[in-house]
Amino acid sequence: MAPAKRAEVLRAGVAQAQGGPAGRLGFKKKRQQQQRTWRANSRNVFSGSVREGQGFAFQRKQKIQQEYKKLLRKEKKAQISQESQFTERYPEHLKHLYLAEEEMLRRQHKKEKQPLPEEECSTTVNPVISAKRSKKKTSNQKAKEEYERVQAKRAAKKQFVDNSPQIQNVLRVSALVVLSTN
Repeated sequence: MAPAKRAEVLRAGVAQAQGGPAGRLGFKKKRQQQQRTWRANSRNVFSGSVREGQGFAFQRKQKIQQEYKKLLRKEKKAQISQESQFTERYPEHLKHLYLAEEEMLRRQHKKEKQPLPEEECSTTVNPVISAKRSKKKTSNQKAKEEYERVQAKRAAKKQFVDNSPQIQNVLRVSALVVLSTN
């Protein structure tokens, strides 16, 4: 009997928390008075039971199929709208005018693209930028390039000094001055 009294005390506490000693409306609810009994043969425990011939995975499969069909419908609808956006539909009585204008514009565009024969000879072919150049360089690559630039500058200076007789004379005179002071 003691456990039954505890349950009643707990239920009374719940009723007071809901808005008073007997609930909000002033009377007790039936489900608070009666305990719910467990039924082993309940058919509404879950839908699609093995006993009915449909396993748990069957409903999941159907749901996935339904979502897939929904996506296909959306995709189909989007494709139709994109196609209609770019196709031009002209009124039947003016169609020949629009088509003639399109053809004329195409011809003008082709003429603009074709360079004159004189220009073809004088123009140089622009090098195509490779995919490697378009990528960002790493710090190591940048350092290597900087080092190569410095080496090239030093080599150019050395070659210039070796080739110019005026600078060689100045160097000889300065070397003699240094030797004579010692």
